[in-house]
Amino acid sequence: MRLYKALVLPIMEYGTAATVTATDKATKELEPVQRSAMLSSTSTVALEVLTNTLPLTIHMKMRQAQEMVRIVTKTDNDPLKQDFNN
Repeated sequence: MRLYKALVLPIMEYGTAATVTATDKATKELEPVQRSAMLSSTSTVALEVLTNTLPLTIHMKMRQAQEMVRIVTKTDNDPLKQDFNN
């Protein structure tokens, strides 16, 4: 899980800010990657609890929310914030 969280998860969450309007289908397609990192005959939900891992759909929504907060807290003359406000 340490390797997954350090190497794989950052790659999967790259660009999540751009996928705010994407459907959950895009995230659902990444869930098997997380599941394979937790290889076991135990259910995915139980493994997520045991390994202290958020479900991928929740994790991606959290990263998107963090990115939105980052954009909103920028100064008013920042081009990114101006595009966001439009």
